Amino acid sequence: MPLVSGSLCWWPSGRAATEMDAIKSYLPWFLSSVTIYMTILAGNKSRHAWLIGLCNQALWLTWIIASASWGLLPGCFALTIVYARNHLKWSKR
Repeated sequence: MPLVSGSLCWWPSGRAATEMDAIKSYLPWFLSSVTIYMTILAGNKSRHAWLIGLCNQALWLTWIIASASWGLLPGCFALTIVYARNHLKWSKR
């Protein structure tokens, strides 16, 4: 199977490349809506907000890798640490 090149990533051509394009195009919209929802939950002091945020960060990492948007990695890692910390602190209540 021939390989095509993205900026810094390699993936198979054909259907897999089309799926990768769909991930790069549509996933940020979904992730942004989850981030907004999680922020509202945190403002309402819902203890589940931080778990939703942690799961969302895993999806953000997927998008960062798929789109080769390496500049977003520090923010993703920092928010993962903050969300984990907040979840642990809120779980003790």
